[in-house]
Amino acid sequence: KDENGAAVEGAQVGILGILHNVTTTSQGEYWRLLTPGSYHLVVTAWGYEPSAMIPITVVKGTTTIMDVTLKQAAQPAEIGEVEVVTHPAQDKYGFVIPTKFKHHNYLELEEELKLLASNYPNITRLYSIGKSVDNRNLYVMEISDNPGKHELGEAEFKYVGNMHGNEVVGRELLLLLMKYLCENYGSDQRVTNIVNSTRIHIMPTMNPDGYEHSKVGDAKSLTGRTNSHGTDLNRNFPDQYGQTVLNRDPEPETNAVMNWIKSYPFVLSANLHGGTLVANVPFDDNPSQTSGVANPSPDDAVFHMLAETYSNAHRTMHNGEPCPTIIPEKFPGGVVNGAAWYV
Repeated sequence: KDENGAAVEGAQVGILGILHNVTTTSQGEYWRLLTPGSYHLVVTAWGYEPSAMIPITVVKGTTTIMDVTLKQAAQPAEIGEVEVVTHPAQDKYGFVIPTKFKHHNYLELEEELKLLASNYPNITRLYSIGKSVDNRNLYVMEISDNPGKHELGEAEFKYVGNMHGNEVVGRELLLLLMKYLCENYGSDQRVTNIVNSTRIHIMPTMNPDGYEHSKVGDAKSLTGRTNSHGTDLNRNFPDQYGQTVLNRDPEPETNAVMNWIKSYPFVLSANLHGGTLVANVPFDDNPSQTSGVANPSPDDAVFHMLAETYSNAHRTMHNGEPCPTIIPEKFPGGVVNGAAWYV
């Protein structure tokens, strides 16, 4: 209904994450079949402002009644004027549901992941690839139009964050990325195309134990960098130049990721670290294990193209300037070969 109590005919009633709307009758009525669970509902109609996102809970065996009042929209701009609008339900960061930018410990992260999986069951699948040393789940969120299914010709991509437990930016960025993709699927064309054409696997933390050991506000020490066995997971994988004391005995987290890689035909991966502002491309070491000696991979041109695309899309990374007050490193174009940086 509108603000005067009159029925609004032809309003579109949508559920976030589900690409199917229903339309209100001449009496302003609508019926929406949903399985038990938690959802967010939004109503739009010509000449009216979109409703706010309305949380609803469907309980098995009961009918949920949700009345919505729409407010008439302001008069459109005069002919010849240009009016720039954003997505009617988005905030300035592009989120539909208000977002708190904060650090999430393991229990909070787990709660956020389960909430996303519950709210967007048609495009998400939450799974664990194993356990950490301290028995915490190594969660992965799959986001796809057909979660749980490998489709012919559809690329499989993975993100990994928080390999070093005290490097938390990647962990939080990946959680925000999940939220952004889920909330904007079906309403934002770019997001919808990405989810429909790619099977995305996101691991927000490979080192949940290290995160719990680290301290908020500590930007200088190594506390929490390693896992609970004191192993640097970034040095614990098999190396093309031979076995070392650092990778001789794979940790539970390392084995879990190796088995994960064997289980899915990933075509590309991004590993998010913290500490400086640069896109790092393979290889990260060389036969002599000498820092400062570049060792490009056979696909160096492709990796550089991808890294430069990422760097140029970032507000400042492409400038190649160091992070203030941390390490005075400069990276031309915001891109570096790993071995040329350090091994």
